[in-house]
Amino acid sequence: MKYDDASWHYGGDFPKGLPNENGATHIGMFLSWIIERDLVSDELREDAAAELARVKRRKMTGAQFLLAVCDEKLSSNDLSPEGNRFTKANFMKEYLEDYADLFEPKLSSLYELADTWKNYDRLRPILEERFAKWSKAPAAKAPKKAATKKTAKKTATKKTATKKTAKKTAKKTAKKASR
Repeated sequence: MKYDDASWHYGGDFPKGLPNENGATHIGMFLSWIIERDLVSDELREDAAAELARVKRRKMTGAQFLLAVCDEKLSSNDLSPEGNRFTKANFMKEYLEDYADLFEPKLSSLYELADTWKNYDRLRPILEERFAKWSKAPAAKAPKKAATKKTAKKTATKKTATKKTAKKTAKKTAKKASR
């Protein structure tokens, strides 16, 4: 199963003037976390040991890994069984919403976000919290929304643009994943 593909983003409604690699940033940050948690498949561990080590040492970003090793795609073949279960439960909606909530208010497009470890470090605690809650939840019920300081402070006046962008990205990704 293909969860996401950078080409779905740069091949669609993508801001002019940005490199295609920017369509991989959001996928790459998720993949960095997957790699850091060692939720990759045995096959990927065997085929890309050197590159995985570079990501873990922060000499290569997850987006760079995605582009160089994974043919721009986040696929079930690259994840461990636990990594796949977590990704199925969280990537399409919760992760994309968390990513948009965290970064979009400062950008005119999420694709403008720099692929840096500093940005990843801002996102990582949210993924950790989601994973902890998901791990404790009954198998059939993954948590809907992680409680973070940012989430707790949100009010009804939250910008609707963030949710619209996340939903649009999730719909586009889901539509293409079902092909």
